[in-house]
Amino acid sequence: MRKIFAAFAIATMLLSLSACHETEGRAAPCGNSDSVLRLEGVQAYTASLTGGLLQGQNILVAYFSATGTTRMAAERIADILNATVHGILPRIPYTPEDLDWRNRASRSIVEQHDASARPAILGTVENMGGYGVVFLGYPIWSGIAPRVIYTFLESHDFSGKTIVPFSTSNTSGNSRSVAEIRSLLPNSNVLGGLNITRANLSRMDELIREWLNRLMLAD
Repeated sequence: MRKIFAAFAIATMLLSLSACHETEGRAAPCGNSDSVLRLEGVQAYTASLTGGLLQGQNILVAYFSATGTTRMAAERIADILNATVHGILPRIPYTPEDLDWRNRASRSIVEQHDASARPAILGTVENMGGYGVVFLGYPIWSGIAPRVIYTFLESHDFSGKTIVPFSTSNTSGNSRSVAEIRSLLPNSNVLGGLNITRANLSRMDELIREWLNRLMLAD
């Protein structure tokens, strides 16, 4: 029965894609429901049942946060798991004007619609080879991860690692972003991940703990 439920949940989730541009904590015209968050948690849990995460591995929480919301989630995950935290910093920080999704000429919109865009970042992760599990956090921009995440992923070797995405958004899910991360990391085990919507920010701690419990990592 558990396998049947999980398969149904994943199939339902795959129908929930959104293409709106979202910055953390800002409203944007798009429309998915809170059910996306719960279904994506089920997908991550299902992936863990097939050999996703292994107990006892060193864990890295790497994240990009434009306004601070994803940073809060990353720090909470790292605190619960006693993991190392790495902030992904763009060499040129994003200004409020850069994040204006209503302006089609804004930096973030232009980057998101340019598949080749790779904004420069500051620094790299020391001893990346020492981490078996990498939690990867980002806001949802135009339905996918910000291009600076692509820069980060292409700047390190993630072969053989388990990648656990988590994201924040106004209303949309992270299915499309996870699919693109999988395409960038064909030699990694990329799980379904967690998405925290604007409507659920007040429940962030609860949702993170439930999710980590599904991944059998939290106490």
